[in-house]
Amino acid sequence: MTKKQKKIVEASLEVQLPLNNEKIAKSVCNATAPENQETPKGVTAISKLQGSKIKFTVNANASFFDLISTTEDFFEKVALSLKTVETLE
Repeated sequence: MTKKQKKIVEASLEVQLPLNNEKIAKSVCNATAPENQETPKGVTAISKLQGSKIKFTVNANASFFDLISTTEDFFEKVALSLKTVETLE
């Protein structure tokens, strides 16, 4: 499928990510914040700290690939952040 042929979807995804404590959740939320700004056209991403949880919401009026890749990028940064926090403890 070429770029011009990409099917546009309207979709929303919300994930609540429970972590061990509020300090770790805050560190991970801060580390992943740039992902909210670096989204493809038609995609918005928001991360919010809720105690020891991170609530991640993605809204898309774009290709399904853009929705999935934005979500995947977020989780890659979460994994990297958790690995860093684990190393520092």
